[in-house]
Amino acid sequence: MTIKKMDHSLLIFVSVICVTNTSSLYAEGSNRILNGSPASENQFPYMISLQQLSEVHSVTRGHKCGGVLVTLQHALTSAKCLIESDGVPMVPINPAAYRVFAGSVFLTNDNSIERVRHIAKITIHPDYDTALPANQPRVNDIGFIILGSPFSANTVTPLAVAEISLTEVVQCILSGWGMRGASATVANTQLMYAQMPTIVQNTCSILVNSHSLVSTQLCAWAPSIQGVVGCEGDRGGPLMCRNGLAGILIDIGSCRITPSRPQLFTRVSNYTAWIDSVVSPPIPEVESEPPTVASPTTPATSPTSPATSPTTTATSPTTTATSPTTTATSPGPPAGATISQPVMAVLVVIVIVQVITANAINTIY
Repeated sequence: MTIKKMDHSLLIFVSVICVTNTSSLYAEGSNRILNGSPASENQFPYMISLQQLSEVHSVTRGHKCGGVLVTLQHALTSAKCLIESDGVPMVPINPAAYRVFAGSVFLTNDNSIERVRHIAKITIHPDYDTALPANQPRVNDIGFIILGSPFSANTVTPLAVAEISLTEVVQCILSGWGMRGASATVANTQLMYAQMPTIVQNTCSILVNSHSLVSTQLCAWAPSIQGVVGCEGDRGGPLMCRNGLAGILIDIGSCRITPSRPQLFTRVSNYTAWIDSVVSPPIPEVESEPPTVASPTTPATSPTSPATSPTTTATSPTTTATSPTTTATSPGPPAGATISQPVMAVLVVIVIVQVITANAINTIY
């Protein structure tokens, strides 16, 4: 269902009523995406888990953040997931200390090499803002994980980017391996998901008054199903709308079901140009090779061929490369003069000698 306009006063009134019942909604759920459902195998084949290698022997395999494959070798996630320190200057994670898991809803199902890839490189959006207070979602909070080798198409399926307007409401799905709740210390091992519709941007700006929303951010909210919220470990996960990637989860709040606070996402469609530049970098221009200089032993061309071959530029300075009919080098009589037979014979001999000499020189060089 698409809603083009919404009465803000009515929505705020409904929000206030919901807030009065927060005591019942603050109860932590038994799963990480609170009030979500367990995912089945192959339901979200684009999901990835960013995992710390030093903890891969734990039951949660060192899960740090979620993410989404946009190609078989490129995954998007939150930029915050790719840094060790959020200060200025920020300190990125060491790619060699992490791995990516995909191809199953269970983190423990990593016994196949087809589901694990090492990381070759990470790329954080160049305009990621680290100057904001720590409790505020960052602008341009998006980054790339580039794998050392691509996953097999039999194991995963990348997700294409979807265009979602800021003035419409669309039913979407959030998925992730986040923690069980605010008091939990580790993620669960099974992927969870929940229905979560987007919110009109102007309405979201009213509900989220702790910071100013920008057009590169997207809001989603699900108070009608008793609240759904992402927790630590869900960060970086995808918001899938219309079978495409609409958002990257960047704000998990306090990991409590708060009816008056939507979830915030980076709006991926705003970054298609940057995504294309990372996935398919422009091919650098290659200067054309200079013409090949002929070797001194290269045979000369036929006397009737002009000396303008593109692959041969060095010719003997004494070579005139004239055709047998060329008489430009002949002394020749003045125009209109009558040439006697003896003189004509001499001229013919001179021309023949010139041709023979030119051929001999060309043959030598």
